[in-house]
Amino acid sequence: MKRQSKSAATSSGANPKSTSSSQINTSVGESTTPITPHEGTSTATPEVQGTQATELEDDGSAESILEALKRKERSDIWNHFERDMVDGRIKGKCNYCGKIYYADPRKNGTTSLNNHMDRCPKYPPNIEMMKAKRQKIFSFKKPTTELCTVECTQEELSMLCVEYIILDELPFSHVEGEGFRRFMGRALPYWRIPSRKTIAKDVLQLYLGEKEKLMDQLSRYRLSLTTDTWTSIQNINYMVLTAHFIDDNWVLHKRILNFCVIPSHKGEAIAKLLEDCLLEWGIEKILTVTVDNASSNDVALKELSRRMGDWGVPNAVLHEGKHLQMRCVAHILNLIVNDGLSVMKIFIGAIRNAVRYVRSSPQRLDFFKECVERVKLECKGLVILDVPTRWNSTFLMLERALKFQKAFDRMVEEDACNFCAWLEGAKGEKPKEGPPASVDWQYGEQFMDFLRPFYEITLKVCCSNSPTVHSTFGDILSIYGLLQEQKNPCLSEIASPMQDKFVKYWGSFDKLNHYLFIAIVLDPRHKLEKVVDYFEILDDGDMNENVEANTKTVKDLLYDLYKVYEEEGRESGVGEVVGSQVSSEGTSSSCKGLTELEKRLKEKEQRRRAMKAGIVNNDVDRYLGDPIEGDGEDFDLLNWWRVNGVCKYHILARIARDVLAIPVSTIASESSFSTSGRIIDPYRSSLSPRMVEALICTQNWLRSENVYLHHMPTVEEMELCEEAEREMLKMSCGAAVGSSRSGMLPPKSKPSKSKTSSFRA
Repeated sequence: MKRQSKSAATSSGANPKSTSSSQINTSVGESTTPITPHEGTSTATPEVQGTQATELEDDGSAESILEALKRKERSDIWNHFERDMVDGRIKGKCNYCGKIYYADPRKNGTTSLNNHMDRCPKYPPNIEMMKAKRQKIFSFKKPTTELCTVECTQEELSMLCVEYIILDELPFSHVEGEGFRRFMGRALPYWRIPSRKTIAKDVLQLYLGEKEKLMDQLSRYRLSLTTDTWTSIQNINYMVLTAHFIDDNWVLHKRILNFCVIPSHKGEAIAKLLEDCLLEWGIEKILTVTVDNASSNDVALKELSRRMGDWGVPNAVLHEGKHLQMRCVAHILNLIVNDGLSVMKIFIGAIRNAVRYVRSSPQRLDFFKECVERVKLECKGLVILDVPTRWNSTFLMLERALKFQKAFDRMVEEDACNFCAWLEGAKGEKPKEGPPASVDWQYGEQFMDFLRPFYEITLKVCCSNSPTVHSTFGDILSIYGLLQEQKNPCLSEIASPMQDKFVKYWGSFDKLNHYLFIAIVLDPRHKLEKVVDYFEILDDGDMNENVEANTKTVKDLLYDLYKVYEEEGRESGVGEVVGSQVSSEGTSSSCKGLTELEKRLKEKEQRRRAMKAGIVNNDVDRYLGDPIEGDGEDFDLLNWWRVNGVCKYHILARIARDVLAIPVSTIASESSFSTSGRIIDPYRSSLSPRMVEALICTQNWLRSENVYLHHMPTVEEMELCEEAEREMLKMSCGAAVGSSRSGMLPPKSKPSKSKTSSFRA
């Protein structure tokens, strides 16, 4: 009886979705019993049940039963539900959220349907009601001090918490920590903190949602890729695949696509996994793949080019993959510099051991600080110890240690016994190099100045915020000149093995990826003239046949790219630029019936004649014929193409957008000098590979910049902590002195007169 009265009260309420009690009682097939997902005992009378059975049986088919129910239904709730027959049971499906309830009139009623409409998250009136019930908090409009209200829901706060966990690389259990819950209980007492399991589910949900958005964005561009391998502390090999592209607003982007387990480092395995990743993302066209110099990568990219050729997609890989592989410039620089470090290891070792001695204990560090004060050095910060496998840290160590040379000399004078004993080591150990003599400091300074250009170029090519491919060959050429022109007797001994390594990778035009020169041409400050100048410098200033042949190769490659992009523009409905019609009308009729080779030869001949006659055929001719732009410090290459590409060089701008996005390095500046394997931190190593991929990719997509898998404190951060400690120490000492002078120091025990007088003195 209570259940019937409750149903009647619900149906007679003010809810527009419900009907009156009289309508429900008189309708055939509408029971007042609350609907449950299980079969229950019907409260309808036997007479009603018999009537229902007679009316619903009809010919016994599902269509006839549903049609009979539709004719008899009187409840407005069916305006929001769709009746269907599933597994011989009549069910109702919500038109808004798709949730399904049992709706057999012989066994169920409409109470469950009405109750659902009161809480359906996608029902429009409920959405408006939820907006009205949003929690509002007071805040200040930035940058003003105007007070305003900010609305936020439980779902929004939970999603922000998920992003917080992902961005700061925190464990899922962080939300269950006592400190976090105590803080949130005070800051946001109305927010229901999710559990670690809910956080894990939301991470995957966010990853899938962001992935779908990114897939739609990437489908519009020809991508350049970078790939590298990473190793966890559990010795699980991961392969990371990153896409680089410039969007329609001429903004450079870098997005990690996959971070997946790779079974082996063989070329065939790498190629297969790369193909699987490309198919997963629906990527059909790529320009380059930047890799390091491992021999397996050479095999992998040849195999990848062959596999993509079997896809049947036109121009999936350009020029049959001849220019698909881009070697990592930072990795080659690392190999070159390491050959020089092997020669200078004796002199560097003495300075390294002096720094290691200072940083080996807090007492020695304090003594070194006293030496710095005694020699009255005004240098901020302290010395740092390098990592032998990372030559950039060796450069930074030398740069910092040379500033404290006088302090090191004073430390050796006053602490000679302890320092020398430390250098000798225990019995059976090999003595360490040191202490540093004047010749060590002299060679260290010369070597630091010698390494500075390598350091600056490496930082430049690893930059991810602006394109660098157009200036890479100029930087390579400057390194070549630095090695050739070295006159210092000591450094010339270093430069010789470094020069041999340089010639091995960059010694000729054929060893370089030709897209490097296309990028130079697409810089309006250089164009083709700069390429000719570079070739003349490499050939000792002679305008010989090699210079002409190499220049012609670069120019023909640009014209071939233009032809490919022109055809793609026609297929995608992009019209040609005014001015290109001069050649297209003349060549379309004359090239009929010719083979592909004959067509290319005829097009080259027509282009050559047009150039001699001064006729502008296409974007390339127009661009090369226009004046060169001025080389100002504030010149923005991407902005120049954004402004001039639409109005002047429509097709060539699309080529520039893809070529200028080519990365010349595979790794960020923090790890580009390391020859040892990068590692994933212990927390993420304990997760499943799928979850690791979701965390790392989503973090990169949310940041839209480089992702650092294992954050190590930088020199600036360590100096900042030391400075904060010194300031706090001064403040505490000043407060103690001020309190004692004012008589506010509360002694724990009554001090003696001698102690009091000495303290006041």
